Amino acid sequence: MYAKNCHDFASMDKGNDKIVLLELGAKIRQARKSKGLTQEELALLIEAEPSRISELERGMRDIQFTTLIRIIWELDIEPNDLIPYSRK
Repeated sequence: MYAKNCHDFASMDKGNDKIVLLELGAKIRQARKSKGLTQEELALLIEAEPSRISELERGMRDIQFTTLIRIIWELDIEPNDLIPYSRK
């Protein structure tokens, strides 16, 4: 099953990539707001520019793995909380 999921993800077209980034960004925004943090405060915690948080939350930028891990740690959430599950 894992190999099939990896293949499915690898074969996604650019339109699906955008959907994934939009959904991930929305989940980051929701988690950030639920912790009562501004974009600037989260950026400070993960050592990033506030503009990067804005771009991530709007699905305008792909996320580096290390940035994703820092966000998960600072928002004290489970990785699965950020995984977009819809397949459109």
